[in-house]
Amino acid sequence: MERNSTSEFWVLLHSKDPMAVVVYQDLSHQQDLIDLLSLLKPKERSLIIADNLDSALKNLDDIVIVIASAEPTAVQELDGRREAFMERTAPAVLFLQAGGEAIKLLQQSYSLFSWIRGNRLIDPNELDSINETEAGADFLQKSGGLSPKEWLEKWRAGSVPDTQENAFILHCALMLENE
Repeated sequence: MERNSTSEFWVLLHSKDPMAVVVYQDLSHQQDLIDLLSLLKPKERSLIIADNLDSALKNLDDIVIVIASAEPTAVQELDGRREAFMERTAPAVLFLQAGGEAIKLLQQSYSLFSWIRGNRLIDPNELDSINETEAGADFLQKSGGLSPKEWLEKWRAGSVPDTQENAFILHCALMLENE
């Protein structure tokens, strides 16, 4: 399967990267991504949703999703406070709207943009192209030989345990079911 946002989010949430940026299209997309992050987070970590970067600097061991009302201001603040984030043991995730002023500002700040790309810059729209043949083969391997339809039937019947690995498989099955 080609790289997709679910895989990227899984890796991000289980890493010790101090900072990531996630690009969203609109508010409904933003909420879908927050829900996905909640589903994929490690059980031992709390997930906090904050409206500013200060929360990310106070809760170093928690995953902090930052939904700033003034995204360009948050990017400027991050640029000035980047060293403070290096002590985080769990990622802080700043959400920025695609095509917005904050994304443009981030791209113009070369050192900050380089630092973010060195950690994680995730744009789900760029990652979620699926090669159906490869994805199907990859899914069969992950699901123990079940097709997405068969796996979803078992999941919907309640016979699949509620684990993080199965949450990931569920997301893949749902993506393939719609293809």
